[in-house]
Amino acid sequence: MATEVAAAAAPAVAEADGPETSTMAIGVIQPPPDIKKIVDKTAGFVAKNGPLFEQRILTNERNTSKFGFLQPTSPYWPYYQKMLNEARAALAPGTSPMPP
Repeated sequence: MATEVAAAAAPAVAEADGPETSTMAIGVIQPPPDIKKIVDKTAGFVAKNGPLFEQRILTNERNTSKFGFLQPTSPYWPYYQKMLNEARAALAPGTSPMPP
């Protein structure tokens, strides 16, 4: 009977691992709403103003944790990179928000 229970539970575990594994492979953790707001705005500004703007933030805010996501060691850095790439793509010439 224990074997039957274990066999019945195995597919549920495998299904639960499937989405988790694919999410973990991506490696993007969405920050909490208060940090997400800062990350999203910063990504937009850096996309518009360039990497020197990001360096200025790092220099000016080095003693605070507010912009910690700008460090590759931050768990939110992959999310920041994702948002930065999306913001750059939106600003790229030839892209329009609405199809013709």
